[in-house]
Amino acid sequence: MKITMLSWTVLSGLGLFALTTPCPSAAGQNLPEEQVGVRSGQAANDAELATEVKSQLADRAPGAADLQVQASRGVVTLSGSADSQAAKRRAMSLVWHIKGVVRIDDHVVVRGSS
Repeated sequence: MKITMLSWTVLSGLGLFALTTPCPSAAGQNLPEEQVGVRSGQAANDAELATEVKSQLADRAPGAADLQVQASRGVVTLSGSADSQAAKRRAMSLVWHIKGVVRIDDHVVVRGSS
């Protein structure tokens, strides 16, 4: 099979896109349980990051507002329980989009599930 310069450029560009696209949140994905996603970026101050995560969860994810939050070098660890799988997914998505978050370690269980 002969690869022309144009097709090689297209294939290379697609590969680069796949390698540089950040991992999505846990919403419907079969991601490792302990590590929801990893992306590059500068971590914010740990205390400020944890405060921002708690604030966002309280304001925008009431079913997951009681989660415990820890932050270290941009890695946010969430633990505790959520009201439903939807509440857990909402929390993960919210946290993933907060500036300074480079990874989420998920230790959240859904109430009433085994």
